[in-house]
Amino acid sequence: MSYTAVAWDIGVDPDAEPVLIECNFRGAVWLYQLAAGQPLFGDLTSELLSSIRPDHGA
Repeated sequence: MSYTAVAWDIGVDPDAEPVLIECNFRGAVWLYQLAAGQPLFGDLTSELLSSIRPDHGA
């Protein structure tokens, strides 16, 4: 039997709302990105980064 473990890093913003920081897979995320040829969050990467860092893409 095979299991995949994912650890979610979640912070709290100034309004006490949860904020997803990242997910950590059992193993190396960079290897997935290399094999897939795209960022971990695919087409949603820019949107995700913009919501975390408002200065992203500026």
